[in-house]
Amino acid sequence: LFLLDSSEGRETLRLIAWASVDHANVTPNATVTSADSLLGLVLREKKTMLVQSPGRGATASLPYYKTKEDISSFLAVPFFNDEGNMEGILCADTSGGATPRSPGSGTKFTQEDKDILTAIAQQVCIVLSHAKSREQWEEKTAALASLYEASRMLSSILPRIALSVNL
Repeated sequence: LFLLDSSEGRETLRLIAWASVDHANVTPNATVTSADSLLGLVLREKKTMLVQSPGRGATASLPYYKTKEDISSFLAVPFFNDEGNMEGILCADTSGGATPRSPGSGTKFTQEDKDILTAIAQQVCIVLSHAKSREQWEEKTAALASLYEASRMLSSILPRIALSVNL
């Protein structure tokens, strides 16, 4: 799961969560720009991408891997907020070589897989939206609490100010 960060004047994807057969081969907090890679292409085009049989060379364009993987299939789905702005990309890949740790590898993603990943990406976007709404709500609540406290302090000194003006 990559989230989009545009804070540095350019669009950058940052890996925030992953699951992998070879967890140690994934670079935590990997970043991707639109300049290169399969993910960069999805970032530029803002469209779902399904690539069958990209092979070992694909690992170079999947910067979240530390070493080369024999990729059988790659699927990336961008997701968008209610305003139509891209929030991130949910991607998945399968490796080509079956191993005892990965007996189902070598399989290719299907249209059904694409539909499922798209549905999951939409749910991720909803969860992110709720998280942002809660964060904004907490910020507004804190601001209102500060305003209340300031008004309470002000109201406690106003009678003294009014009294001194009347004298």
